Amino acid sequence: MIPISFPNSAESSVPNPEIRTLASTILYTLSRKYNLRYNASEGIQGDKYYGAHLRTGADAKAANWTSFEKQTQNYLQACKHNQLRVIYLVCTSEPDIHRFTSLAHTYAPHDIHVATAAHLLALHPKDLTTYAALSSPQRSLVDYEVLLKSTVFGGTVESSFSWNVGAAETRGVGEWDVGAADGGFCL
Repeated sequence: MIPISFPNSAESSVPNPEIRTLASTILYTLSRKYNLRYNASEGIQGDKYYGAHLRTGADAKAANWTSFEKQTQNYLQACKHNQLRVIYLVCTSEPDIHRFTSLAHTYAPHDIHVATAAHLLALHPKDLTTYAALSSPQRSLVDYEVLLKSTVFGGTVESSFSWNVGAAETRGVGEWDVGAADGGFCL
C-alpha cells in the first residue's frame, strides 16, 4: 500500500448544480433499491458499494489496454473480497455492461448486483431525460461524483479518469494499492 498525498486542487472546480443533483438522485436510488442505508451527509462509508470504471472503448482496445476479461476479474474479485454486493459500474459500452452484469450474477455465492446511472435514473424519467441530454464529458462528471462515494473503487491503470477518481478518493481513505491485480488498482 502506498500512502499518497495530492494537492487539493479538485475542490476548486465545483460541478454545476445539475451534475450534483443527478449524482445525488443516483446515490439516493442506489441506496433505496439495494437497501444500503447510505447517509448523504457522510463521506465514503464502509460496506455500501463497489465503484468500477470498466474502460473498454475502441480506443482502449486499439491501444492494448487491460482487457475486458482482466478488468472484470479484478473488479469482481475485489467486490467479493470486500464483501460488497452492489457494483456501480461506469462503462460506455452497452454490450460490455450486459456481459459484466451476467458474469457478476454468477461470480460469488450470492448475487452481485450491477447498477449504472441510466439503470438507476430509469426510475426517475425526468432525471433520465436530463442525463441523456448531457454531453459525454458531463455524464462522466455525474459518474465521477458517484464513484467518489464508493466504499471501494477499482479502475484500470491506463485510464486518467480512473486515476483521477482514485486520487480524489484517497483523500478520504488515505492509501491505495496500485497493481492490486494485473492492470488495475483498488482503493
